[in-house]
Amino acid sequence: ISLPNSTYPMNISLTVPNLKKELLQSFLKQAAISSSYTFQVKWIVVTSSIANLDIWEWRTRYPKVRFILIKKNKGFASTVNIGFRVAAGEWIGTVNDDVILAKNWLKNLLICADKSTGSINPVIKKLDGSTESMGIKILPKGKAETISKYLSDNGRGISVPKICFETDATNAACIIYGKEALNNVGLFDERFGSYLEDIDLSLRLKRAGYKNILSLKSKVKHIGQLTSKDLGTVKQFYDFRNWI
Repeated sequence: ISLPNSTYPMNISLTVPNLKKELLQSFLKQAAISSSYTFQVKWIVVTSSIANLDIWEWRTRYPKVRFILIKKNKGFASTVNIGFRVAAGEWIGTVNDDVILAKNWLKNLLICADKSTGSINPVIKKLDGSTESMGIKILPKGKAETISKYLSDNGRGISVPKICFETDATNAACIIYGKEALNNVGLFDERFGSYLEDIDLSLRLKRAGYKNILSLKSKVKHIGQLTSKDLGTVKQFYDFRNWI
């Protein structure tokens, strides 16, 4: 594979945070199909849903996946950081277990990768085909809004075949980060627990001189809210607290 204007990573590590066993089962089945790359992808599952007695069955069923069992899930930031700390390769990422991956999603992300890249997002779609996120714009008051479209003509009526766009922040439902960039700015801030930790990390990357990028060519679908819907008003509290 030739990736123009990018480094070519031979090893990529992807962490899957997991709270519900049924989500993990369906995710790993489709992830195996979508990961047929000429470079090596190492999957790391950090889960509180698998009992110690069952771990050998899972490791036998998915011998190429590294399973890390945790007794208590302390939120997205802490769970993903466990995977990031053991991850190897030039690029490391995280994928939610309710994301449906296209066959070439990762290859099409890496088209946008170079040494100045801090993070790269695919276009994240909802199941109905509408856009959940094409990167995130930070507003002057500190809030953020998801970007729903990019102009292919640069606003001038002239067609510009651009694939990679710089954005203020990226969505950690499905994302890869430059390992060197994370070594410089740190991992997710675990004080956030869950929600908006990806905005915080994006801002730290940007302040350190790295770019947060969206690849228009890479697309995934996100079912969404399959875990957080059980939290009810607690999620509203986390959102408010973390924005503050």
